[in-house]
Amino acid sequence: LAQAPRIVFLLECILWSFLMLRAAAALLALLLTMKLPLLVLPPLRTLQNGCAHCRRVDQFRYSPARDTPLAGSRSMPHALWQQQRHQRAGCGRCVFTTYSRAAAHVTGGTARRGSTPLARRGWFKAPRLANAKVASAAADAAAVNHTTSAGRVLVVEPLGDCHTCTLVYLHGYARRARDYLPTGCMGFCFPWNSGGDRAPGLRTVLPTAALMEQPWGEIARSWYKYKEPNRNHCGNISALEKTRKTLRHILEREIALLEGASERVFLGGSSQGCTTALDVYLREASRLQLGGFVGSVGFIPRDSLGFTGANAALEGLLKDAKQAERPVWMQCATDDRRDVPWRNLVSPLLPLVEGKMPGFTVRLVEGRGHGIQEWEAHIINDFLKRYMHDAYRW
Repeated sequence: LAQAPRIVFLLECILWSFLMLRAAAALLALLLTMKLPLLVLPPLRTLQNGCAHCRRVDQFRYSPARDTPLAGSRSMPHALWQQQRHQRAGCGRCVFTTYSRAAAHVTGGTARRGSTPLARRGWFKAPRLANAKVASAAADAAAVNHTTSAGRVLVVEPLGDCHTCTLVYLHGYARRARDYLPTGCMGFCFPWNSGGDRAPGLRTVLPTAALMEQPWGEIARSWYKYKEPNRNHCGNISALEKTRKTLRHILEREIALLEGASERVFLGGSSQGCTTALDVYLREASRLQLGGFVGSVGFIPRDSLGFTGANAALEGLLKDAKQAERPVWMQCATDDRRDVPWRNLVSPLLPLVEGKMPGFTVRLVEGRGHGIQEWEAHIINDFLKRYMHDAYRW
């Protein structure tokens, strides 16, 4: 009994400590929702924050992409208002056909990989889809009217006579160039598609890879043959050499169209196309004095991975101080564990250029695995708006 007051005092201390922790947690949650500057991680170096209304909607709450401080800061009414503005901008279909959790949360639907448009329930489903179709119809027609085809190469011409720069962009494995037009499955808010991010002065060259039979029997469009089904090693150097030769001719032709202004010709790609384009960039950038590179979910090619000559090409580029300062942007998915694994493939190769190539920048994203969808368009928009902003002027 003599120790009863001491026990009561200890219990009161424990209770008050628990209550204070609960209050501190609630206060911290409130401060995070207010998005104070001191509580927000700074964006990655040289990257802009926000390119158009689709980014603000798609990353409005759940997208953990590390290159933007917008995630988790939008309220529901504001996000719906951004959707309406996005529709009026002419590229409403970009948001409504993806499977991002943010878009599903806004529209009241459920996000599933490979699903049809997200909003599977909600009283505004019918008018929303109708408005999206109307908004995208004019955009599709406008893009197709400015598209020409030469063999397996699609060219989206600039609007009018304001050709200021050129982007040669390679698709991923088993895709084709037409997928990146507004009517295709990858027709997001790319700078060559009509909408809020259209760059009038940009000429876009979209080659299509040849059909190749892989060692496991699959026939698909590919820039090179794989060595094994579950690895990204190049298994046939002759097929890769043909791709290198084709891209070299395309780059030389585009430089000639710009009357020798090679610093206005850029190279890029996605997935297998990113790795292939980067392989060509390492080999040809110094000789042709290219303007830069932008790509997503690829990796740095090496001789040990079947890209013969890549090691020497990288060393030669690093010795060219002027060319090494030109921008090379890569977007990497840190939760990609299967197609282009971040931990086992991409990340171990980055030290080869980090700190040695001043223009090299990595954007880390997470939340969708390998299929980053419209984030692929966002980094291209950011890249061009930073280094070729005059392409957005009439």
